[in-house]
Amino acid sequence: MPHDLHLADINLWRTELGLLPVPLFSDQEKEQAFVLLNGVRGNFCLDFGRFQLGDDTRNFAWSSNVGHYIALVGENIEVQRWDQTRASIERYSHKSVYDNLEKFHAYLENNSPRPELSVVSHVIRVFRSLRAVLGSKFDGTSSLKAFLYLLACATDQAERGGLVLEDWRLSKAAIEIASNIREADWSTLQDELVQGRPIDSLAPNLTLLLRHASGQLFQEAHYEAVFAFQKQMQMMFDGFVPAPVQVSKASKGTGFHFTPPALARTLVEESFSALKQGEQTIVIFDPACGSGEFLREALRQLKLKRFGGQIKLIGWDDSEAACDMANFVLAWETRGIRADVTVQIRCTNSLHSDQEWPQNVDLVLMNPPFVSWQDMNALQRNAVSEVLGELVKQRPDLSHAFLWKASSCIREGGVLGSILPASILDGTSAEKLRERLSEQMSPKLIARLGSHLLFAGAMIDTAFYVAKKEAGTKEPAVAFWADHRTSSTSAGLRALRKTRYFGGPNTYPLIKDGFSIYLNPTLGRNSNNWVPRPYSSWKLLQSLNHLPKVKDLFDVKQGIRTGHNPVFVLKKNEWINLPEDEKQYFRPAVVNKSIQHGFLGDVAYVFYPYDNNEIESEHELRKVLKEYYKEYLLPVKSAFLARQTVKPERWWELIRHRAWQVDRSPKLVSTYFGDAGSFAWDATGDFVVVQGYCWLPKRAKSSKSFPQKVGLAYLAVLNSSLFSDLLSATSNHVGGGQWNLSKKFVDNIAIPDLFSDRLSPTIISGLSALGKRIHAGLAVDDKQQGELLNLLYGIDRKL
Repeated sequence: MPHDLHLADINLWRTELGLLPVPLFSDQEKEQAFVLLNGVRGNFCLDFGRFQLGDDTRNFAWSSNVGHYIALVGENIEVQRWDQTRASIERYSHKSVYDNLEKFHAYLENNSPRPELSVVSHVIRVFRSLRAVLGSKFDGTSSLKAFLYLLACATDQAERGGLVLEDWRLSKAAIEIASNIREADWSTLQDELVQGRPIDSLAPNLTLLLRHASGQLFQEAHYEAVFAFQKQMQMMFDGFVPAPVQVSKASKGTGFHFTPPALARTLVEESFSALKQGEQTIVIFDPACGSGEFLREALRQLKLKRFGGQIKLIGWDDSEAACDMANFVLAWETRGIRADVTVQIRCTNSLHSDQEWPQNVDLVLMNPPFVSWQDMNALQRNAVSEVLGELVKQRPDLSHAFLWKASSCIREGGVLGSILPASILDGTSAEKLRERLSEQMSPKLIARLGSHLLFAGAMIDTAFYVAKKEAGTKEPAVAFWADHRTSSTSAGLRALRKTRYFGGPNTYPLIKDGFSIYLNPTLGRNSNNWVPRPYSSWKLLQSLNHLPKVKDLFDVKQGIRTGHNPVFVLKKNEWINLPEDEKQYFRPAVVNKSIQHGFLGDVAYVFYPYDNNEIESEHELRKVLKEYYKEYLLPVKSAFLARQTVKPERWWELIRHRAWQVDRSPKLVSTYFGDAGSFAWDATGDFVVVQGYCWLPKRAKSSKSFPQKVGLAYLAVLNSSLFSDLLSATSNHVGGGQWNLSKKFVDNIAIPDLFSDRLSPTIISGLSALGKRIHAGLAVDDKQQGELLNLLYGIDRKL
């Protein structure tokens, strides 16, 4: 195929699908085979006539860690999965694919080979074999050095003693550790590595492996060295475990997360988009570099841009294993590059008081450790407090300190691109930090990625922050929102790439099922909430600024804290089985299962001796609650006494019984998390909110002056699709796609004042009638409900 024609074709795949094409073998302009990289999944090889499908192309796809090899052959498109034989090649007409590229790509995403058979899994198995051969004498870091040496020897086809260490940025320790492996074992390991999976006729092309799969490979190798092998050795040697890799507490637990290559790729692209082009020297710094994924991706994209100037890559990490891999992968990436590249990888704690960060940096790229205040040790807390200074508020995260130092080390006009915990966008502890950043940084992209499953082995609510150090600019930031589905994040990132490269500002807003991308002129400009929202919900909330907010009409209060739910909160059948004279010390409880489609049921009862039944002593407790005391309280007495806030003489009481719940008054209630259908009307006030919230009217002259007609009308408002849309404009998704219904997230929702005499009695009566049906557990007419709400809010919302 002529060069200009295959370029037109590759651009079509790029513009239609938002994929990033990377030449398969080299960066030559006339390359005819490419790896097309997706946002999260669905990567594949695309060939414009260079190779005929067969065992070689299967190996190319497998070695590149993509699912399919696709070849354009005449008027047809042929598709080959690396885990299937040539007889399984699928053929489609050129027109049928090009007319339905999105569906075709979705098919590839949903028909990928099994990951446990991938080239990355194969190489990790070789690493495990190497560790077993070395034995318990060598820890994970040492074994990793030998593994990198093995991989370099195999790639260069060098004898064990003949490798040029400098070519791979390897230390002398690597060959010294490798020399502890017997020659026969070394040969076996090398054969195992290069022969691949003979039973499947799959042999790795190590050049393609390092070119296209090194990000995932080295991150999994890092995990294997630091964590996984310890568990394996425990099982093999009955508790005898080799010394673990020494990592700081900041790199453990929730703080230590490997950056998925797809996320690193997008963040680097967005950061380069914000950085002024034309400089002949560029300095890129990652203060938490891990295995060097951001630095590698930045170097790759500079190569694709044909950058010919000086490149300085600086990476710091407190894990020696991570630094070894960063050096290795950057040594490979710098081979044959035209530009002048300097690499400085340093094993150090970036927040240590004696560490001076580089200054006048052009680009900072990072995924700093996420560690909450309560999970930090004393040294980390001191470091965070010292770095943030007056910006400390409540309990900051470790990532806050990295973000502030990063903003301080870039030059004027430089760019900061970071993956962050999404809590930084609206958390109270980051409020001062957001304010200071808004004064000196111009936000270019703020993204709420939505899915909590983007990082292997952890549930993390993740955000992107890309900003330029400049003052006075009013250019609106790009807001990216995706819902809780991983597929939405993937599709959204592809759409973002399409918009950046081929759309321009006139293509906004981009609204699809599961994600929104649009311009927001106020986002990131002050200390207020930085969380992007669905575009339609954001616009809806803006159009309702003239209405009161929930916080103007209601005091939203959190339910009681029991401290030990299984004891204090009984299932209904457990409460029924208590003696009659003991039941009076319990009240029906609002828990997650209590509210179904707006109906409030007494599925549980909470121990609540605060009405006229307050118990003054343990002697009285044993006397009046003989059965409950014996079966439920006494077995946990010692545990209750150990609670920090307990009064020993009244150890059986709730931690926070919320005195406002003693009075039995009508109220609106909700669960902790939910959506439309998660609100209910407690007409008698008998219920005690445990797992959820209570809405009490602020205008009430007494605790009992919440008219039922108004309460039921509000019930119809809260349990509607309109209110669900308004929730999406202020609240955050939690697991399973539900919204957080806490005071912080509902207070700013626009809601009409139904207590006012100025509203139409017809609308109030209609909503109240619907609320009465919801309260009784009956279905309502959605169209009628929508029409009444349109009238109430003064909008023309499509029903």
